[in-house]
Amino acid sequence: MGIRHKIQWKKRVAALFLVVAVSLSQPAMQSHAEENTGDDSITATQPSNPVHHCTGEKGGSDYTDWSYVYFGSYPQSEVTDAGVISAIDAALAVQGKGKGDVWVDGTKYRKVDNSDTNHTLYFGDSEYRYFKWERIRWKVLSNDGSKLFLLADKALDCNEYNENRTVTAWEKCTMRSWLNGYGSERNIDGIDYTTDSFFQNAFSVSEQEEILATTVVNGNNSDYQTVGGNDTSDKLFLLSYEEATNETYGFCSKFTKVGSATNTVQSASRWIQPTTYARAMGTNATSDAAYTGGNANAWWSFRTPGYCKDGYAQATGSNYLGSASSYGSEVNFHFGGVVPALYLSLSSEFLYATDDGTSGAGGSVLETTSVSLDVTSKTLMAGDTLQLHATVLPKNATNKNVTWASSNTSVATVSSTGVVTAKSVGT
Repeated sequence: MGIRHKIQWKKRVAALFLVVAVSLSQPAMQSHAEENTGDDSITATQPSNPVHHCTGEKGGSDYTDWSYVYFGSYPQSEVTDAGVISAIDAALAVQGKGKGDVWVDGTKYRKVDNSDTNHTLYFGDSEYRYFKWERIRWKVLSNDGSKLFLLADKALDCNEYNENRTVTAWEKCTMRSWLNGYGSERNIDGIDYTTDSFFQNAFSVSEQEEILATTVVNGNNSDYQTVGGNDTSDKLFLLSYEEATNETYGFCSKFTKVGSATNTVQSASRWIQPTTYARAMGTNATSDAAYTGGNANAWWSFRTPGYCKDGYAQATGSNYLGSASSYGSEVNFHFGGVVPALYLSLSSEFLYATDDGTSGAGGSVLETTSVSLDVTSKTLMAGDTLQLHATVLPKNATNKNVTWASSNTSVATVSSTGVVTAKSVGT
């Protein structure tokens, strides 16, 4: 998930002590090229559609011929070189930050601690860890000659289908809002993702415009009669249970019955490994020499709801063995990998057949660099009020929200709109 920062500017006035707190988002790349200079031949027939070679047996004996493309960028591999780490720390220090996102010599990096994780279980003992922004590789699920249906090749982050264990379907889950950067009114938990989302962190403004808004069909879960809810229009989404078991898209479609549940056979077509960053953020990954070929595979959620009765709220998904479960796991399962899907026009100028080894655009979030007050010193008598105004720079910063707070409410209070009221003698 994205990193959230809070920086406080303190201004002393004669009768009170003010604190202006501004929540900052990640810095954006402003002067780095988005161009990929490799061999980027994308045509109506290339990349090709997947071909699944099914054996109906577990253990990875089946396989799929996938084509891949590159689009967007996200923190993925870990940085361990001491010199690079020192350069990252120095660049962050120049910006007055102890962690977060920063560009160094044309490459974007992210420095995190365990408070930035979705779950700390896999973060390790290090105080900080460092990751490099890299191009995202996508599997081509379908090429219809004009657009591509794409699925991330790796679990890119760790997040819950829904923050709280509440019965919900795709339309109102927090995963949908976080992926697309929706506001609090769009999810059942009332969380605002407009300034901190996968959409903003993974794609530049130009790349965002290239992603096709898609009617996302949300069917019911026929095994458990769970209602899928309304269809939605989204740029980013998770696969449905039906899509993740569709051989046309490269996935094994053979099923077995386990009680009331319909489970697919264990198939390598659904093996997904997390990036090192996703693992550090909390994604569970399990390796079994007999059944995963030694790969450490993740649980990843689908958008179709699972078993949702008797206090249970589940979302369907695929386990580390590659078996798609209609029963699913808890909607607030903390260790699930995020594997987004999208549609992209074949004519997109930001779609590449090869990885150029750069950080790409590094997302679209533009960092707040400074906050200033229109009044820096003022003497007030008890009962007097003063309206303060804050100026946030740059003017086009992604997050310009200002939170006002008093460090001593017995001396002075400040309203949510910046109105100061003097209460008693003091500073």
